[in-house]
Amino acid sequence: MQNEDEIFRTYVFKRLEEDVSTEYREMLNPYQESHLAGSKSLDYLSEISGIRTTDVAPKWITEESSEEGTGYYRDEPERVYVIDIKDVLDARAKDIVAITKKFSPDLAQKIQTFEVETKYLYAPALSSKRDISVHLQRVLPLFDSPDKTDKKIRILINRRLHELNAIPLEQKAERQVKKELKKDKEQKQFYHLISQLYTPKPTMDQIALYIQLYNLVGSHNPEDVRGFIKGDGYKMTPSLKGRIHRELKRDIAQQIKSLYDFELKNESKWWQQEVDALNQSLIRSNDKKRLLGPQGAFAKGGLYGPDSKFAPQKPKTQEKVVELSLFSDKDFDY
Repeated sequence: MQNEDEIFRTYVFKRLEEDVSTEYREMLNPYQESHLAGSKSLDYLSEISGIRTTDVAPKWITEESSEEGTGYYRDEPERVYVIDIKDVLDARAKDIVAITKKFSPDLAQKIQTFEVETKYLYAPALSSKRDISVHLQRVLPLFDSPDKTDKKIRILINRRLHELNAIPLEQKAERQVKKELKKDKEQKQFYHLISQLYTPKPTMDQIALYIQLYNLVGSHNPEDVRGFIKGDGYKMTPSLKGRIHRELKRDIAQQIKSLYDFELKNESKWWQQEVDALNQSLIRSNDKKRLLGPQGAFAKGGLYGPDSKFAPQKPKTQEKVVELSLFSDKDFDY
């Protein structure tokens, strides 16, 4: 079993990042919204403890007719098949009690505290934004250490508080949240630009896309390389991140230079100087081998190449099925 700090923090991350809010619903449609009754954080605790969680079954309830809303025209009460959010919350509370009995009193107490303070966030049918914010603020003292993981958790909580906009954040926390939101926006823009690279367009438009990418290189996710090189076990060190950053800039500059060869020779020369400077930087760091692809990150076989998972996927061609028919559409009146 993992140590207790790892268990608690993994549970917290899953609770904050992966659990889905029921978005002010009191009932769920079991055919379309059953996924909202699930919880990654509870599944994780169940796996760690070996305690199975309770499956919440849908049930029939009677909706009385009324003079308000859609029930006005019903002649009699209507039976509907639903998952009751209250049942989901009650089952979760019982499961948490059973699961935490397998843990030390200290870990059990921290999990139970976090559960109480975050249930308003994920099932807020009767809670105001201020109530949710107050409860979220109460868990911040659990993550006061200078540890990087605690810092990430505080940022996640402060982001939620920022989104709720019911309680003012301290200036430092507000600045950090805005910095993270800007970072997220730029990262989304980076991948949007990648998806646009491989659709036909005029050369100057293609150059403009690459220049935008060049200015957003720091926004890419270094974890993209994990799996592309040596799988999930590849260790992401600060020096490796720096190398990825330089290689990516060099490969983008190379693309821009090549495109300018057909349009503006002077601009092409300037970008060639940029490519040369980045190559020299990589050589000085003993990084001569291409890490992001045999011909660069944006060539075939490269990390962000036209055959990569980041490029738009071409729809698979479907085989034509020839059907023999005694009649055609002309034989029928519509």
